Formats: sequence, C-alpha cells, structure tokens
Amino acid sequence: MDQSPSQSPLTQHGSDASDDHVSRREKILHQFPRAHVTNLGGGTIGPVYLTLTQDGQILFAEAQLHRAPFKHMVIDSPELLRMFKDPSQPVDLNVFGHPWPEFRLEPREALNFDVARLERLQYVRSADKTGLIVKGHTYATAIEVTPPEAAPRRISQPSISTEVQSTRQSTRKASKTIDTGTRESADLSLPIMSSRRSPGGYTVVVAAELDNITQAGFEAEMAALKERIFDLLSANGQETYEWVLSTGLKRQGKEGEKFRNKVADTLRHLFRQHGGKGRELLTLHNQYADKQRRLEKRWPYHLPHIDEI
Repeated sequence: MDQSPSQSPLTQHGSDASDDHVSRREKILHQFPRAHVTNLGGGTIGPVYLTLTQDGQILFAEAQLHRAPFKHMVIDSPELLRMFKDPSQPVDLNVFGHPWPEFRLEPREALNFDVARLERLQYVRSADKTGLIVKGHTYATAIEVTPPEAAPRRISQPSISTEVQSTRQSTRKASKTIDTGTRESADLSLPIMSSRRSPGGYTVVVAAELDNITQAGFEAEMAALKERIFDLLSANGQETYEWVLSTGLKRQGKEGEKFRNKVADTLRHLFRQHGGKGRELLTLHNQYADKQRRLEKRWPYHLPHIDEI
C-alpha cells in the first residue's frame, strides 16, 4: 500500500491537504466505475488514491486520467467522498440513493485542462416540461409555458375536438412508409422501431426519435457494456475497438459496404486474438451493437454484428 505523501495538484497549489496532519496516501484496490462519468471522452481512469489524516479522515481522492480531456481527476466534495468506505472495497455508489448516479469532470481553473474536479449531476425538469436538464443549467427555470391558442376556424371547416385532433396527429407520426410504398401502423409507445432491407442485402433497424429519458437509458447501458468490453481487452485491443467506434464507423458510413466488411473483419480478428475471452467479447459487442442501432438512425453507420469468429 502506498504510504508516501501526496504529490497531487491539490497539494502543489497550497491546499489545506498539505498541512502537517496529512500522514498517508492509500490506493483503492478496485477501479473507479468510469461508465458513470459522462464526459470522459472514451478515456480511462487510473488507480484512485486516498489522502487521509492520521485519524483516518479522507481529505480527498485523486487519479490519473488516460486518453481523456483532462490529465488528473480530484474528488474533494464531502458528498462524493462518502462512496469511499475502505481501500479494499469497491466504490459504493449506493450511498447516493440512485440506481445510476452520473458525474461530470469540471476544470479547477478556466481554460486549464490538466486538473478536473468530479461533480455529481442532478437533473431537474426543463421549463417546457418535455425533458430533463442538468441542475444549475441556464435554462433550468420554473417558468410555466402557456400553449399557443388555436388558429381561428374557417366557417366551412368542421369542428373537431382536441382529443380527435391529437389522436390523428399521433397516428400520422407513428406510421412509417415501407419500401413497397404502403403505410403500416406502428406501435405508439416509444421507441418506435421498424426493419427494412439495405442495398447490401442485410436487415437494418431504423430508429424513431427517442425521448430524452429513453435515450439517456440506452446511453447508460451502452457505457456499461463498453466498460465490460474494455475490461476484457488488452491495451492494444482497447485502441483497436476505439478505432472501430470512431474512425471505423465514420469511414463505413461514407465508403459503404466494402469498408463495412473491413470493420467486421477487424472485429473478428480482435476477438480471436483474445483466445478464451473471444466468445464473451463477441456476445458483449453484439449487445452493444443492438443498442447503438436504436440510437443511430442512419443504417450505413450501424455497428456490424459478428456471428462467428
């Protein structure tokens, strides 16, 4: 266990943590759950170190960040420090009373991307009551929005109740035009999904627009799956998979079927390289691809499914 004095950016800036009562620095034996950090940018979090007083009080926690917008993460909020119980135990997110607490990295100084504080996101209803936004956002107000008045009805226009108009509008939005030119009625509950044949011959899923809460749920599930995939991959394998999710998908969408086959071959080769972990990687990847297709409306940018390795 590392017992050396802390050399974090906090102590270098003359924080209270540099006082004489700081006695040791202990390493957390488990990784910090990076899927809960919303702006990590696909990067990773190194080992977390706790700086404690002689009587065991935690002053702050810190970790190095890799391939992330910032270089160093510091946790000094008493509310967030509650999740650290014991260096030998995993980080306890249950203390926040939320099934999926989310955090965000905020720079300690303006335009300085070396050190960032970890802060917890808390959501409130947006002013138009149609979604959620981060608490403290400029537009997070309690303004009541008055719906616009209906346009005056022409004498020859029959009177239609508001309920009937809403039903007709919902039905029109929910129906989708299929390749044959016919119109089929879709389920009105979100998310609305339909399948069609691509020019390449495989079936693709076309996603309707999701509401904010549903989309956030998919993104959280994808982040958790990506973290499990990265835990099974080597360092080089993580770089390859990150290339697939970024550059690979962009080129696939622009260059078409030929490059899509190249992306699929790259994934097969990656999974084969990891031996006994290959089958589990394939399963997790296909689950990730299923959720990515629900969020991505453009079928050329859909992540390939891998059937066999």
